[in-house]
Amino acid sequence: MPISVRELEGGLRKLDAERKDSKDAIYRVFSDDGTLIAKTKISHGAREVSKNLVGLIADQLFLYQKQLKLIIDCTWGRQEYLEYYETSPKRRS
Repeated sequence: MPISVRELEGGLRKLDAERKDSKDAIYRVFSDDGTLIAKTKISHGAREVSKNLVGLIADQLFLYQKQLKLIIDCTWGRQEYLEYYETSPKRRS
C-alpha cells in the first residue's frame, strides 16, 4: 500500500532528520553524538511513495517496513528508533 509523501516526511521529522534540498529532498539522520547513521531521499515531484520504495527507504534507515510504519503512525519516536538502530539486524557493521 502506498504512503503519502506528507506522511513519510512527517515520520522523518519525528526522527529529527535533517533535510537538504537538491534534485531530490535528502534526509539524514544523526545519532545524539552527531554521527551520520542513515540517509534517504524523496523525489520533489512525488505525492505518494509506492510499497517498493517504502521498502527501500526502510532499508536505508536500517528498518523493516513494520518499524517505519510505527514511526509514521506516531507509535515510535526518535528515541525508540535510536534504540532499535543499535541492535538492528539490518545494520551493517
